[in-house]
Amino acid sequence: MAKFWDRLNTFLAYMSALILVFVTLTISYTIFCRLVGLRAPIWVNQFSEYGLLFITFLGTAWLLSLERHTSVTVVMDHLPPRARAVAKQIHMIAGAVVCAILCWFTFSSAWDHHVRGILDVNTVDIPKAWILAVIPFGFLLLTLQFLILLRKYRIAWLDMKRPDGPPPNSLAEAMLAHSRGKGEV
Repeated sequence: MAKFWDRLNTFLAYMSALILVFVTLTISYTIFCRLVGLRAPIWVNQFSEYGLLFITFLGTAWLLSLERHTSVTVVMDHLPPRARAVAKQIHMIAGAVVCAILCWFTFSSAWDHHVRGILDVNTVDIPKAWILAVIPFGFLLLTLQFLILLRKYRIAWLDMKRPDGPPPNSLAEAMLAHSRGKGEV
């Protein structure tokens, strides 16, 4: 299951990158058209906006899985390893709860737009639910990723409490080494 999850996150990150390339190329083409006096495609701004939305919600779980998201390292780096493991667990629980709530509310909104048949009236008319659907999907992915990281830090915390010490090459051992200035977590 872990391999599937990693592959899904990586695939969605690549999709985000492809969307970013598409947005960049279409905007560049529009600028080129205006410079040489050609008529620029009118749909570019609309789809660039959608692209930015999709990039954000398809790529965030991957970013979180790498633990490259914003965090307060000034405080975390000065905590003892066990306290750091507890703080990370609290962080992961809070993140999962917030993302689950946002997933529910955004799903309700997207579903309401679908049921009522609301269109995004723009250059190209598109059902608004199709655009909004990526938001609860992204929050679902984030919720699951926070829970995966919670499990990881829970295991590390339990390993630190073992009387014989943490197992070799474990996250707990890395956190203990980091607190002694011998590694990075």
